[in-house]
Amino acid sequence: LVWIKRRNGSAKDHCLVDVVRGPKKRLRSESNAQETTEEVVTSFDPGGFTIGTDTGVNQSGYNFVAWNWAAGGAAVANTDGTISSQVSANTDYGFSIVTYTGNGTAPSTVGHGLGAAPSLIFFKRRDTTSNWITYSSGIGATKYLVLNNNGATTTDSGPFNNTAATSTVFTVNTFSDLNANSGTYVAYCWSEVSGYSKFGSFTHSGAASSVSNLGFKPRFVLIKSTTSSTTAQWMIFDSERNTNDTIYASSNAAENSGWAVVFEDNGFSWAAGSFGSADYIYAAFADRPGNNWD
Repeated sequence: LVWIKRRNGSAKDHCLVDVVRGPKKRLRSESNAQETTEEVVTSFDPGGFTIGTDTGVNQSGYNFVAWNWAAGGAAVANTDGTISSQVSANTDYGFSIVTYTGNGTAPSTVGHGLGAAPSLIFFKRRDTTSNWITYSSGIGATKYLVLNNNGATTTDSGPFNNTAATSTVFTVNTFSDLNANSGTYVAYCWSEVSGYSKFGSFTHSGAASSVSNLGFKPRFVLIKSTTSSTTAQWMIFDSERNTNDTIYASSNAAENSGWAVVFEDNGFSWAAGSFGSADYIYAAFADRPGNNWD
């Protein structure tokens, strides 16, 4: 998975391209738009990727960031669920890319190939406009979030049939964003890997505080309020940029500076007033299992 965002200048859409859907097949994390074919990531290469001429990924004089997760190469058929899927899974890194075609039957299950229960899943329908439905173990299977907006959690059995993901499958109901008959979908799934990734939640009262039990120094942290839609965008921090600068996954706005977030040896901390008083979920990643950057 290659996720690219232009950092400066006027608003510019996110770009998500993956090895299963193929080069040039673009999705936008801040938008409900269907999949498009554009000159974005034109090939996946040993050790990197090649970009095209689209200004969202390659424009002279502008700065960009790319976040990357290694899946398992070419997709293979998976029949663990009642819906067959195509899966590229990297169990060492706890990440898989899943594509499937909905059957409109409630409930249905789809194999994800991780061998461990995923803690975070982003779902996107590809063939028409559709919200990015988000499954998080931090809020449970009775609720969901939407990646392309800043709303709080919604309680609804429609997406997941109130059924938690297992080590082999996730459950989808007849929610059109997840399982319409003949609809085509992609799901990005992450499971926790000790020393590399951790998914959790915290309550913030407005005072300076920290999450200090990751087991690694983070390289990338995604944070989202689950109880408030006020200033509650999906916030991305990473160590390649200044950790005081955030990019909103739920907005095409340029990089936003002025935050007070610090990446520490075993977690991350923030100054008073950095986040509003609310409940939050987070996803944190190191460079690789057992690796702490200096």
